[in-house]
Amino acid sequence: MAACLVAMATTASAQFMGGGSASSSSSDGEGYTSIRLHYNNFEIEPKNGSFDAVPSFGISLVKGWAISQSMPLFLEAGVGASYTTGELIKSEYGKLEYSAISAEIPVNIGYKFQINDDFAIMPFAGVSARYNITGKAEYKANDGDGYDYDYEDYEDYEDEGAEEDAKKFQFGWQIGARAMYNQFSVGVSYGADFNEITDDCKAKSLIISVGYNF
Repeated sequence: MAACLVAMATTASAQFMGGGSASSSSSDGEGYTSIRLHYNNFEIEPKNGSFDAVPSFGISLVKGWAISQSMPLFLEAGVGASYTTGELIKSEYGKLEYSAISAEIPVNIGYKFQINDDFAIMPFAGVSARYNITGKAEYKANDGDGYDYDYEDYEDYEDEGAEEDAKKFQFGWQIGARAMYNQFSVGVSYGADFNEITDDCKAKSLIISVGYNF
């Protein structure tokens, strides 16, 4: 995906140099540091059946480096943390509650299309590593009076007696775009894990972020 992005950026750059409509500014080749807040529609997808998506909230610090003198191509790397909580399953029989605290390291390659002096758009693609610091999945059965007793309770990642272990390390990919107005940015991305978070289950995410460059 990164190689395809570089090829697309090269083609676009040649078009712009040949008289394309997009403009470029002297800031294209400058690096940046950004702090970003994230909302993540986090979903664990089993091979058989389905779970509901749960909300996840996070914060990250990202550094961008210009990696070309002839085009506005950037390498981004960052570090962040997120908290996920919600109900993966809810039915007349019970509900499965899930929560986790994770640390994340995303690495992206992006191409900055400078629309005018104030506004730019950057499509990007990359990979990420996530370390699940702690997590909990708890099933509460419905006895007719509400969800008031535990049928199954275990700590993912930590409890040696867990009925089903979850992976601490997750590796995945993401692709998206970011709109930037002066120092402010809004981004949307979609990604999924390469490896399973637990047996026959993989995680995927739709992420909306807002950021400030300084």
